[in-house]
Amino acid sequence: MAYARVVNMEYKSIEDLEQAIKRWADISIQKTLGFPEALSRTVIRTGPTSCINVAVYETEEQAEKARQLLNQYSNETGTFHEIIDFHGEVVHQE
Repeated sequence: MAYARVVNMEYKSIEDLEQAIKRWADISIQKTLGFPEALSRTVIRTGPTSCINVAVYETEEQAEKARQLLNQYSNETGTFHEIIDFHGEVVHQE
């Protein structure tokens, strides 16, 4: 069963968010950082310094690996003001 992560990310500055959007648009960077391939990934800009990332993975284990990598990345970069994440089994997908 597919498993999803919904992550609300508040960046410290507009520039930090804009750089992150450019980086995440490059699939090779996701692979370089070791993120598992998602079935789908959508980023929604919700404010000048915030966005929501909705990613659906094939398994819960892949979603957990993505969570761990994001936590590691956020600790290393220091560009985030706050990260709130939700996760769970996908019960409907079109």
